[in-house]
Amino acid sequence: PSPQHLSTNPPNPPPRCYVGFEYECSKGHRFFCLAGGAPVKAANKENTLTCVPDMLLYTACPSHTNKPLLGQLMRVFVVTPEVVTLSLSLNVMYNNTILTLTPSETPVQIPGGHVTVVRLPFVYCVDADTPLPFDISALLLKNCLTRVPRRRKAEH
Repeated sequence: PSPQHLSTNPPNPPPRCYVGFEYECSKGHRFFCLAGGAPVKAANKENTLTCVPDMLLYTACPSHTNKPLLGQLMRVFVVTPEVVTLSLSLNVMYNNTILTLTPSETPVQIPGGHVTVVRLPFVYCVDADTPLPFDISALLLKNCLTRVPRRRKAEH
């Protein structure tokens, strides 16, 4: 190729989707965490979609250092650029059982160019009348968000 066709700039990186995991303790303190329960102090690359790990449903509240108090994962914030559509299917490992939390049979689509807040249950149940016992090791499994492949426009 001729020098005109070579570029010193690297190709454009793929658009990033940002994900935030918000916890809340029984005293009303709200905080964001990374994997392992580490509180988030500022946005960084670990909050992007490609790095979403399994997340604990319960973790220590950073506001209570003398008397430990647990915070529960209550909301997942998702920010998508215009060119990305995501598929949301929340799977929770609770008492060695995988629960799928979706309002329909198929995963929910999150369109591009949106900020979406997903509210998680306060109590996890097998059915409407049977709450599951508390499980400190419960996890939101990592494949809860996936990119939906873009459809190519039909050629005429």
